[in-house]
Amino acid sequence: MLTHKDIDNTDKIETMRVALYNEEVLYEYETIEHQYLGYFAGIGFFSVMSWMLYDFSQDMLDTGGIVAFSLLTIFMTLFFIFFGSADIKRIYKFTKNGIVTEQADVVPEYAYQCIRMFGRVGVVVCLVAVVFVGPWRLLEQGRVHYSHSN
Repeated sequence: MLTHKDIDNTDKIETMRVALYNEEVLYEYETIEHQYLGYFAGIGFFSVMSWMLYDFSQDMLDTGGIVAFSLLTIFMTLFFIFFGSADIKRIYKFTKNGIVTEQADVVPEYAYQCIRMFGRVGVVVCLVAVVFVGPWRLLEQGRVHYSHSN
């Protein structure tokens, strides 16, 4: 049993924690808590960005800018919804010596697949920039320098 004198005794606490985790589970149940803040943040972000898109499209954005702005808006809204409002799964295990609780965020696997896909697209874009755009800019710089020197 722990007393107030054992608060700084990490070895004793860790020993008791390991014994508690290895104890036979008498009863176990789980709960899922739904988080809604990400939905509100996603809807708010989408609303503000849509208003900005409407306002800017009359002033300075061309078609490419509108498409890029729209894709950014959709991506960030989905990011807020999937990762900002992930459900929380809690597991409670009752043993003879105490209660063990575990907590995990429940994020769908396809959300992680989308993030991996965006990462791979980013790698391809960077490789294209290094392989093609870099040498092309060096050649272009040489041509501009040569034409100005004559």
